[in-house]
Amino acid sequence: MNPIPFLYAAYIVTGVIHAVYLLTLYTRYQKLKREMQDLERK
Repeated sequence: MNPIPFLYAAYIVTGVIHAVYLLTLYTRYQKLKREMQDLERK
C-alpha cells in the first residue's frame, strides 16, 4: 500500500485540529475582553 494518502490525511487532520484550537482560543479571549470591559464600567 502507498502511505502517501495517509500522510496527507494526517496533515489535514492536524490542520483542522490546530484551526479549531486557535478558534477556541480566540473566542475565549473575546469573552474575557468583554468581561474585563464590563468590570471596568462598574
